[in-house]
Amino acid sequence: MARPFLASTMRLVRPAPNVLGFYDGRVDGVRIWSDEPNWLDDGAYTLGICTYAIVDGSQALVYDTHISLPHARFIRRTLEEMGVTSTRVVLSHWHNDHIAGNEVFKDCEIIANRLTAAALERGRAGIESGNPPIKPLVLPNRMFEGSLSLMVERSPSNSARSKSTAMTAWCC
Repeated sequence: MARPFLASTMRLVRPAPNVLGFYDGRVDGVRIWSDEPNWLDDGAYTLGICTYAIVDGSQALVYDTHISLPHARFIRRTLEEMGVTSTRVVLSHWHNDHIAGNEVFKDCEIIANRLTAAALERGRAGIESGNPPIKPLVLPNRMFEGSLSLMVERSPSNSARSKSTAMTAWCC
C-alpha cells in the first residue's frame, strides 16, 4: 500500500485569533509509517494529534512539536512565512507524539516541567530506538517546577497598540 508523505495530511485550523492548530490523523484506512505495529500509526495518527501555536507579530509559542520531523518542519515553515522570527516551545509531557519534532526547534528555547525533562532523559534510549525512532532526541533546555506563565507579546514598534497573549504551562 502506498503511504502518504509524513505531514501531507496535516490540516491547519485557526480556532481563535492569534492561535493556529496543526492537526493530523484520523484518516480512515491510512497508515503513514508502517503496516507493522508502531506508536505513530497505532496511537497518535489513529487518535489524531494537534500542535498549537500562539502567534503575535514576530513571536510564537508552540505547544508540543508534533509526531514527526516533517510535521514540525511544516509548523516552523508556516510560522516563518507569517513573519515569526522568535519561537519558544513548551512540551506538555514526554510522550513521543508530543516531542518527535523537537529537533526542528533545537535552536529555540524548549521548555518543560522538570518531571517531563527527567522522564525524557530516563527514556532516551527507548525513544531513540523506538518504532519509529526519534533520533536524536532533543531535550528541553529550560525547566520549571509547578507552573510557569509565558507571554507572547508584540512590541509597540510592531503595532500601533501593543497586545499580548498569555499561556500558563503546568505539569502534575
